[in-house]
This record gives sequence, C-alpha cells and structure tokens, in this order.
Amino acid sequence: MCRLALVVVDLKGMILACRYVLIFMLTSMSACTWESKSPSFLVVAVDSFPFESVKCNDFEKNKGFKIICDEMIRFTHAYTPSILTQPSLASLFTGKYPFEHGVWNNGPTYLSAKLLTSAEVAVQKGYKTLFVSGGVPAWKRSGLDQGFEIFEDNISVDYRRYYREVAVNVGIFTDWLKKEVDETPFYAFLYLNDLQFPDFPTVDNDGFPREKTYEGQLREIDESLERLFEELKKQNVWNKTWIIVVGVNGLSRDIRLDEAIGTNLYHENTNVALFIKPPSTQEHPKAVRTIDSNVSLVDVGRLLFDLLDFEFYETTKSFFKTISLKKYILSNVEEDAGRILLFESGWPQWRQVGQTKFALQKDNYLLVYEEKPKLFNTLIDRNQVYPIDYKQNSFQVLTDSAAQLVALMNNTEKTALSSDIVQKYRLSHAFFKKEGWNSDFYPEVLSFYKRTKDKEIAGWLATYYIDNENWKELLQLGEEVKNSDWIWVAAQNLVQSAEKIIPPEPHICLRMISDYEEIESEKIFEERCEDVFLQTLFGYLKFRGKMDKREYLVKIYRQYKTEYEIQRLNYQNGYIWDTQNNFIIKPHYVELIFSIPQLSRIKRLLDQSI
Repeated sequence: MCRLALVVVDLKGMILACRYVLIFMLTSMSACTWESKSPSFLVVAVDSFPFESVKCNDFEKNKGFKIICDEMIRFTHAYTPSILTQPSLASLFTGKYPFEHGVWNNGPTYLSAKLLTSAEVAVQKGYKTLFVSGGVPAWKRSGLDQGFEIFEDNISVDYRRYYREVAVNVGIFTDWLKKEVDETPFYAFLYLNDLQFPDFPTVDNDGFPREKTYEGQLREIDESLERLFEELKKQNVWNKTWIIVVGVNGLSRDIRLDEAIGTNLYHENTNVALFIKPPSTQEHPKAVRTIDSNVSLVDVGRLLFDLLDFEFYETTKSFFKTISLKKYILSNVEEDAGRILLFESGWPQWRQVGQTKFALQKDNYLLVYEEKPKLFNTLIDRNQVYPIDYKQNSFQVLTDSAAQLVALMNNTEKTALSSDIVQKYRLSHAFFKKEGWNSDFYPEVLSFYKRTKDKEIAGWLATYYIDNENWKELLQLGEEVKNSDWIWVAAQNLVQSAEKIIPPEPHICLRMISDYEEIESEKIFEERCEDVFLQTLFGYLKFRGKMDKREYLVKIYRQYKTEYEIQRLNYQNGYIWDTQNNFIIKPHYVELIFSIPQLSRIKRLLDQSI
C-alpha cells in the first residue's frame, strides 16, 4: 500500500515536472516567435533633405551615407505630402494625407487624439517608444507625442543655441537604448533639423571646424549617422531592426522667381530622400536595390502599421490611394502604376496671404494646381521649367482630381499668391540670410519698398539703417512714414551735422534718457514705460552700483537677442516657424535706445557679456 502511494506520488511529480517543462518550452517558443515577428523600428527623419542629398555613386565619400547606400533599399521617387514639417510628420505617424489628419501647417493646427498613430499601436503591442526632437518646429504641443512614452523636446534654447545638434540627439537615443530597452523591441523616431541652420558652426571628428554652409551641416549629419549605425551593429541591434532614413521635405531653389519657400511644390522641395532597411533574416538577407516607383511618405506611414501587424483603415479610396510598401521591400513587387500622389502646402492660408496650394504627381507628370495650372513632363524636364498643355484629354484625371479636392476643402480655385507677396518673402529669405544682414540685397529691398510702401519692409529698412549707422536714410524714412521715434534717433546722431533738425517728441520710454537721473524711485520707471528692458536699463543707469541690477540687465538683454535671432532665422528659412515677428517688422525699443551715442559703451559691454 505504501509502495503504491509512493508510485502515485512519483507519477504526480513526473506530471508536474512535465507540465513545467512544457510551459518552459512554450514560453521559449513564444519568445522566439516574438523575436522573429516583432523587430524593432528606427526612423530618422531629416528636415530639408531632398533626394539628391545622398548621391549613392562612386563619388559618395561620406561614410554614414555610404552605409545607407550599401545596405538599404533606395527609393528614387519618394515625395512628401506637405513641404511643411508638422503635416509631413503627422502623415508618417498616421499613414494619412494632411486633408485627412487635419495638420496643415507648423502653427496652431495639431494632431487630434481621435487619430491612431503607429506609435500608439507599438505601445499597445509592448514596444518601448521614444521620440527625440532636434527642436523647431517639431514640438510636443503639436500633438505628435501620441504613443511615445518619452517625447524628448526639452531643449534649452539660448542665444546662438536654437536647436539640438544631431550628435546630441543620437546620443540621447543610444543612451536610452542601453539603459531602458534591454531585449524589448523598440519604436524610436529621431527628428533632425540641423540643415535649417546652415550658418552655424560645426566641427568634424578630428575637431577641425567645417565651413558654415548647408554642406557643412550635411557632413555633420553623415558623421553622426555613421557613429549611430556602428553602435547599432556593435550592440547586435542592426540586423533586428527596420531602419528608415527619410527626408521630411526638400530644399527650395533660388531659381523659382515666382515661388516663396512656403509655396514651392516643385520636385526640389517635394522629392525627398528615402532609404529603408528591413531586418536581416534567412528569408530576407541584406537587401540593397533601387525602387523607382512613385511613393509617398503617406505610404511609409502605412508601412509602419503593416509591419506592426495592424489592419490599416483605408480612407482615401475616392481620392488618393495609399499603399503599404511591404510588398515592394520584401517581395520585390512594384505595382500601382498610374496612382496619383498629392503634395500640398498650407503656408499661404496659415500666413493669410492665399489659399492652400496643391500639386499632383501621376507617373512622370507633375501638375501644379493654381489659378492657371502648370503641367510638366518630369521625365524630360527634370527641373520643371517648361510647362506643357494641361488641357489634353489624357491629363483630365489630374485636373478633375485637383478640382474635387479643392471643392472638398471649400477652397476657392484662385490659389496663386500675388507676385508682391512672393517677392516679399523671397527678399526676406535673402536679406536675412547672413548673421546681421545680406547687404547685397539692400537695393532690391529698397526698390520694393518704394514701389509698394509696405510697412513691414519699412521696418526692415529702419533696422538695417540703425545697424549700419545710416542716419540720414533713417531720418528720410522716418519722415516719410511719420515715425517720430526713428526721426528722433536719427536726429540724436546727426546733432553735429550742419543740418538743423528739430525732432518731434519720441515715445515716453525713449524720453527717459534725458531725465532718468532725476527720477528717485524705480517704481516711476515702471509707471512711465511699459517696456521691461528699458525699465531695467534705466534702473541700472540710475543705481549702477548694485551688481544684481547689472546681472539682471544682461539676462534681459540676452533674452531679447535670442528672440530677435530666432525671428531673423525664421525669415531666413521662409517664415515657416510658428514664432512672433514683432522684433522684425520694426526696430524694437532696445535698438532705438542703444542707437543713442551716449549709450554705445553700455551696448558694447552687454554684447561682450552675452
């Protein structure tokens, strides 16, 4: 009886042991299945990164770009759905066009929480998620953070530091990968905006400074990507990860005399770089080839849903068909010839100078849909210089599709901007091109002002005259626009001249330069002048023995200079960021008061302090 009991116990123990072995085997199989079916994702989205940025030829000496060319699939005809950053990123996250997801510009429009993003799907499936932003215009407030456990846009903007460099962004990602991810699959997104800042200094791997140009920043991105890719290979992550390197938009050319940067829908601004590397497996070893079919970043967004095994909800059947690129990449199948792609810019509507502008691409034909549409055969006219007749029956589908979209959006068909608006923003791009001013374009700006009497252009000229100490020109301009502050500043600097100038009374904030020593209380400064900087300045001049007043004055001045430079850079980049322009449209009190000869020494000291 005891022996029988022992046998029963042994049988129970064996059964229990077998159960544990079975559970272990199933868990192990599940883990293998998870690893094989759930690769990681890394998307590197680069602003101002057109197709030709990466050459992929025998002259490609950039090592990071060479890895891209040697180990990824290249799409030669990839197009952005919007030339503005936030709409383009929203399309990458949702797989939808801007007219569907509702993000039209880099300003107040934001991605609705009602829309599902691929990052949200990734979180639901157990992925670690991270977004690292280089800065403007990709901020959390745009709604792009949906689904990201960490949205790293905590950038300390300061004087001459207006973005986070690519090397720092890459470092944030690799640190996160080492400390937070372990063996869990990840979905990470790096947004790089270095190419919007071509005049900023960079150094190479040996510590030598590069030239301050677009090409210099491009080499900085190349070297950082090389370090990133080598690190991924070192950590055995490279072969397990889908890696996508993509341009968010292109780079407008100066030859487009009838286009502003914010309206240019030609290929130099819409045909973007796109490289995709699938994980390397026995079924799909290293894939290197070129795909020449027309594709959109909307398709890349849909691909991310497909690779996450999520059924994508199609909403564009009646207008612009989207596809997953999975079959292009894994099955080497290219189809959907004749599909129409849509490009757009909400910049004119955002800036209240016109309607949203559209362009459509079908095969090798580009239709720029304006009041007078322009059609180009991009196969034989790569730079889209020579329009052809768009009224031919074979192109009716393009014009009909454009007209349907315009009707859907309740837009008028008169989408063309006035030539004056286009010239104004082209001039702003050129005039603010260099640190300070690009004086080569001063004659054109002056001529434009004389013809249009644009008040904002008058403000640019006034600031230019102050910076260059052109007091007679400032006096003449001030008299013409009846600006007593400008006349007064010019008169203060022409007091030694033979001309007898009796200036009008300037603003009360400026008048305090003559009697601040007689004012006994700082409270009076605040009551008489609403400008915080001038309150601080006159308080410092009156009580300059106090060190804390000097430190606060330097702080306020640094803040002002930072704001001013951001706004100048915004104009340099085509006025595409969501920043105020109150420091640019006319000289601020800071410039005016520091134009007075007796304060020149204070200004030099402040400039040295920042």
